Parts: sequence; structure tokens; C-alpha cells
Amino acid sequence: MYEATGTTRGALIAEGTLEANLIGDQWYDVPINATLYEGRDYDITIQFDETHAWDWWDDRPLMPYSAGPFHNVDGELSGTAGNYALPHYRVGYAEPVDGALFDLAKQTDVYPPPNITNHINDTYGAYVTSLIDQELYSLGWFADVPAGQQLVASVYEATGTTRGALISQGTIVSSGDGYRWHDIPVAASLVATGDYDFDIEFALTNEWRWWWDTSGMPYDAYGVLQVRDGHSEGDASNGALIYMRYNGCNSGATGVAEDAGPQRTPMYLATPAPNPISSAASIAFQLEQNESVTMAVYDVKGRLVATILDGERRPQGPNTVELDAGDLPSGVYFVKLSTKLKSMTRKFVVTH
Repeated sequence: MYEATGTTRGALIAEGTLEANLIGDQWYDVPINATLYEGRDYDITIQFDETHAWDWWDDRPLMPYSAGPFHNVDGELSGTAGNYALPHYRVGYAEPVDGALFDLAKQTDVYPPPNITNHINDTYGAYVTSLIDQELYSLGWFADVPAGQQLVASVYEATGTTRGALISQGTIVSSGDGYRWHDIPVAASLVATGDYDFDIEFALTNEWRWWWDTSGMPYDAYGVLQVRDGHSEGDASNGALIYMRYNGCNSGATGVAEDAGPQRTPMYLATPAPNPISSAASIAFQLEQNESVTMAVYDVKGRLVATILDGERRPQGPNTVELDAGDLPSGVYFVKLSTKLKSMTRKFVVTH
């Protein structure tokens, strides 16, 4: 572990060694003791002798990206950032011991569009297999839940896609509207190769999102959990896979950071909701990275009629803006989201 200035290596901070005594593709966790400070640059490096094989990404189309508490800027070889190989790393923590967050999004698919408003009294979740011995601290659901609404998270034993005994359950009350993570405390010890059922129960939502689980299953999340099937009320024949995450760490109470390498966040633009619009609407969109964006509205003749965002910098991931259509005549319109490299358009209707 070195200090750094951008992609220039500085002084050595800490160093550790590990003698590999096992064969096969697996994690080799090298002990090291370093304190990292928010906002500072560092160079994390692994030195090795002979290897059989190792995985890496081409860092040129992927950098920079954020993974857990780190912002990854560039891969390097012997401290030189001109090399474009990014090895498959992970990072562990001695403190705090309350785990790390693992996003269970369906990585093989685009960010899903809005599902429905005012959906009442349902439970959705996923059947999963733990790939390591680990401690679970919370389950999270990404949704727009009205203030005061109760959310319940449950962890059950499972055999394949059959629900077993309840292991743990927790409850929170939403503190306000808007798309965000709702992390619900639960406590469970998950064993390697063990099957489990993660479940979220809700009474009333403004809006939530889901993927079809009929393709791309199962998939591994960061080498610590396999997502096998979505379900509703424990019934795996339901095709919805909601957007979940969990907070956990390995059985030695050492937080394990997201370690699957760069996770691409696809650009996405939703149709304004509601549609048709009579006065105001919400427009959800997602960005691949923190960047400046423009969002504008055009009529069917291609004439600019409204500007919603004009070169405004927005963060990576899900975003939402409001459209005031009160001054637009009834008719068909198009909203266009543009970055320096990409643009997307969606059609909507205004009625008065």
C-alpha cells in the first residue's frame, strides 16, 4: 500500500506477505495494516512470483468506477498507470465490523423501468445460495415508499426454491418519499453452500422496479452470494426479481468489499410518469458515471419546447427530475436525455 498523487506512486505505507499453499482459482487475502483517509489517493498493489492463471479487465473503457467505499481510477503495473490490465482484487477491513454492502441487481440486464404505483400488501424477494460463511446484518430494497409506511425484511432457510423456517426478521418505517435504499436490520449466520430466502414485505409504495427472472439466472454477486430465483410470497413461479442489496461480512467479522471488479451501470431513460401528463410528471433516468447531462423536450416537428436540465452535473446511477407540463399544449412530445457520448429519447403525451 503506497501513498499516491493521482496515478503517481508515493511513499510506502504498509506491506504484508502470504505464502500460497493451495491450488486453483481462489482468493488469496494478504494481511496488511493501513489506515486510509477520505479523499486521499492510494496505490494498492500485489506482487507475485509464479502463477498458473489470473483474471483481469481492460481498464480503458471502464475507468473510473466506484466499488463500495473506493473510487477506482486506473490499473497499474509496477506503479505505472500506462498499463491497462486491472487484476481481480478485493479489500477487507478489520474495523468497523459491521460489514459491507452488496448490490444484488441483475447485472445481465438494464436498469428496469417503473413498475406500478399504489401497490398494496405484497411480499417479494429472492432465493439465494451463500458462497461463503458470512454474517448478514441487513436487507435493502430500492423503491419509492411513502413516509410512515412499514417495511419488513425476513430471512428464511430454504431447500432450493422451497421456503423453510424463519431465521430472522426486522422492520423499519419509511422516513419519506423518493427513490432510495431502505435498509432493514436483520441478523443471520449464512453458511457456505446453504440456501436461503430473502424477503421484503411492504404495505403501500409509490413506485418500485423489478427484472424478469426468466433469463440470466442464476448469477453470482461479488463471489459471496448466488441469486437463483425471484419470488412473490415465497412462490418462485412468479417472474419478478426486485432490486435488493444486503449488508454482510465473512464469518471472521471482517467486512469484505465488493470484489467482482467493475460493474457497468447502463444509461437508462424512463417514460415520464404518469403518461399521459396533465400537469406535472416525474422522469427517472440512470447514468453510467458522474457527468454533465442535458434533458430537453421537443414537439413532433422537432422544435425545442422546454429545457429540464442544461449541462447540469448529475451522479452515477439512478436520478429523478420533475417536468412541469402545465404550459405545454395538448399533444405528443419527446423527452431527450443527452451526455457527451450518448442520448436517449422517450415519447409521452400531454392532455389538458
